[in-house]
Amino acid sequence: MKKIKKQIKKTSDSKMFRYTLGGAINYGLKIGLTFFLTEVLALYYLLSYSITLVIVILYSFFYNMHITFKKSEDKLNKFVKYVYALVIFAFIDLALVKLLTEGLLIHYIISIIIVTTIIFVAKYIVFNKIVFKD
Repeated sequence: MKKIKKQIKKTSDSKMFRYTLGGAINYGLKIGLTFFLTEVLALYYLLSYSITLVIVILYSFFYNMHITFKKSEDKLNKFVKYVYALVIFAFIDLALVKLLTEGLLIHYIISIIIVTTIIFVAKYIVFNKIVFKD
């Protein structure tokens, strides 16, 4: 029993676990808000997704800064790097969602799920090695 508790603590203390948890929250926010803006408010799906990406960028910076990577110093510099990285990822994200949705005729929600999953690991590497590096 002690081994199990120790392993649970070790896992929950890991950066990757915290990043994955934050990613799961972002995932839900991305899908839910995009769906709401598109289906309920009748906005064009790429406009809905763009609005959602801005909200997710702000949320995820503070989550990753304080929870995933546990940094408190040099916030402005880290925020600039973070936003710069995410702007690049956002263009890749939007382009891939558009390609899958309009080029391959995949439903926009499925496209978002596929693209978000693909770039999840790439973002972690960039955040860990560049943005929030020790």
